[in-house]
Amino acid sequence: MGGDSPTWGPQPTSFSEYLRVITGREGGEDANPGDQVNVAGSHLGTYELYLTKDFRQFDLGFIYNHFFEDGTGSRYANFPDGRYGIYYERKEKTSLINSAIYEFYYTRNQSINSSAPHKQDQYFNNFLTYESGWTYQQRILGVPFFDYDKEKGYIVGNKFLAHHIGIAGIFSSYFYSYPYKLLISHVHKEGAYFRYYVPDREELYVNYEMGLLKEPFNLNILLGTEFSNVAKPVFGAGISLSKHF
Repeated sequence: MGGDSPTWGPQPTSFSEYLRVITGREGGEDANPGDQVNVAGSHLGTYELYLTKDFRQFDLGFIYNHFFEDGTGSRYANFPDGRYGIYYERKEKTSLINSAIYEFYYTRNQSINSSAPHKQDQYFNNFLTYESGWTYQQRILGVPFFDYDKEKGYIVGNKFLAHHIGIAGIFSSYFYSYPYKLLISHVHKEGAYFRYYVPDREELYVNYEMGLLKEPFNLNILLGTEFSNVAKPVFGAGISLSKHF
């Protein structure tokens, strides 16, 4: 293909502007007026902390992610927004529960009490330059608990708290073993600042997968369901068939 390479949004022209982009600060004189008082373009950042402890038979860990999209978030003005988690993993993968994880997501603050010009952070949205926000082909990039409205063309739900549990292990007998994985998520969704859901949404997602055969090919069954206080239940089922050479 000929021609110049495409550009996406305003391009930095000096070292200081590149530094503003890297650090998630407000735009310079050539930026959009909204970017000059908030942040240049559309940023995502995170502070990550992982603590692990190695025991004789298992590993135990703690996860902390503090995410931000502008200077207020990077200064912790949006605390306690973030992801908190704890996980457990056995070294011998032969038990009913070989690994487990619990995660808690919280996005309800969004720098609401900040003294900065821009408060309600509207996570994953950018109405000035990137109208569809952090999406691709009308699908969320990243945490799946955000809600994208195809008709409006932007994210309408970014204020929520969520609990997620994942468990994996093996159902086994003397002759057979059946590995499984269970994922459960409960989300309390409030919509977004100034665009609240009425009523708040309570959603429950359950996904279950189990291996039935290993020879002469791998055969897994998949079951899933979704419950909501504003919609009818959704049920799904599938079969995964594969062969490794």
